Amino acid sequence: MRADRSLSGDPGFLDQTSDLAEHLCLVVDGEVSRWQVTEAERFLRHALGPDGAQRQLFCVLTRGAERDRLPGFLRNLRHLESGPGVARELHGLITGAAPPGADPERDTLRTAATALRGVPSELPYPSRTALVQQTVHGMGSALDDGDLALLRDLSVDLEALSKAHANGTGQAAPADLRAAVDALLDRIDRRIHAYTD
Repeated sequence: MRADRSLSGDPGFLDQTSDLAEHLCLVVDGEVSRWQVTEAERFLRHALGPDGAQRQLFCVLTRGAERDRLPGFLRNLRHLESGPGVARELHGLITGAAPPGADPERDTLRTAATALRGVPSELPYPSRTALVQQTVHGMGSALDDGDLALLRDLSVDLEALSKAHANGTGQAAPADLRAAVDALLDRIDRRIHAYTD
């Protein structure tokens, strides 16, 4: 893979380039720039064409990026968090295979940690609280049982449940739910750090 730095400039420049990358990865630090939005929209227009079946758009978020402030078409993508291992994770997503040195358990733990960090302090619907609690409990059980596939599936479910879809204010997440999320996140973070120690 080859990476090029793309600096903000005249958006008309994008229409003058003839070769379109096979994949596009936006690294978002803070907010998405107008240039990035233009580049992503252009990429998606070509990706929807007859020859764009294999093209993929990825979005890597730094710690300062807020998912809720992304444009809708980027908010619906699967987001990766910048940090150690993100290039390896991108490689795996693009090639469909784990590169040498990849560790499926560590990647699953990182996915779970990201989902747990995404649980908001307010949930949009009261009925969603029970589903989030059930999912967090299931993730803990999957971790105990070493069931990586289930842990990854439940992490995706938790990420979807954590997205706000309601208008207005939500209800504060119960203290026992926050405690369960924090305890599970602490367990997962310790296991992730064990890989680097």
